[in-house]
Amino acid sequence: MKAETFRLSDNYGKKLYAYKWQPDSGKAKAAVQLVHGIMEYSGRYEHFARELTSRQFVVYAHDHQGHGYTDPDHLGYIDAPDGFSRMCENIRDLNDVINLTHPDLPVVLFGHSMGAALAARSLQLHPLKADTLICSGIPGKPSVQIYPGFALAYLFSKLFGEHRLSPFFFRLIFGPYQKPFKPGRTNMDWLSRDIYNVDSYLQHPFCGFVSSYGMYRDLMAGLIKLFKTRQLNKIPSDLPIYLMGGTADPVCNGDKGLRNTERLLRESGTYSVDVKSYENGRHEMLQETNRQQVIADIITWIEKSVT
Repeated sequence: MKAETFRLSDNYGKKLYAYKWQPDSGKAKAAVQLVHGIMEYSGRYEHFARELTSRQFVVYAHDHQGHGYTDPDHLGYIDAPDGFSRMCENIRDLNDVINLTHPDLPVVLFGHSMGAALAARSLQLHPLKADTLICSGIPGKPSVQIYPGFALAYLFSKLFGEHRLSPFFFRLIFGPYQKPFKPGRTNMDWLSRDIYNVDSYLQHPFCGFVSSYGMYRDLMAGLIKLFKTRQLNKIPSDLPIYLMGGTADPVCNGDKGLRNTERLLRESGTYSVDVKSYENGRHEMLQETNRQQVIADIITWIEKSVT
């Protein structure tokens, strides 16, 4: 695998840290654009990129604003009035690079968790080059509890500043995910059953950080908009979509979130939706103890769908 990094400028002059992984030799048969989740960075997907490049896929990713090497000095907040929409714009920016560099290749859009929501929302907002969409650990339509949470985050961002980091909202949003696994070894056991993965996540400075009032506000606002019927109708009805996750993923209420998302997509007119759930899998299926099977299943689905 050949690996390189580069800087990508968006329309506002923001420099995004981006990654490209490509096969050692031969022509690529498709491009995969990875979209990482909240409180992490794209470098965590290098093992996935290695497997993809071994099957002749070229892989691109970038670190979101407020994340990773894009903003290592202010993790958890974005200098924009609507951070969720700005992250969607940046997905489009990298997508444009992929399309210009590989105009003849089909493009697979892959997102995990918040990244899955961002990828789907980007399709609603922008004319992306995407021949398939893969969503890992997408939370599904939020419950009514998100509305008072959003109102509170909005209020606190006005009172204390949208860049103020909020341990309170960190505990409010992520604390309940650990409850099914108590007493637990760490407070992040909900990520996966793989002890090494959980420990490396906790030890990395780009992972598990507390975000700002503005980030939590914009995340909730983005999820609310994503699952509105009028917005779901904007996703192309013939786009092949693959929803995947674990039955013990607390972010998705087991795999109920996947089934909920499948139902909403089908009701909106999308007819090509496949769902795969893994018994006892937690939130990060690409980092789970059975990740080799998970990755093999993803590659099989991609090859069936676009090659």
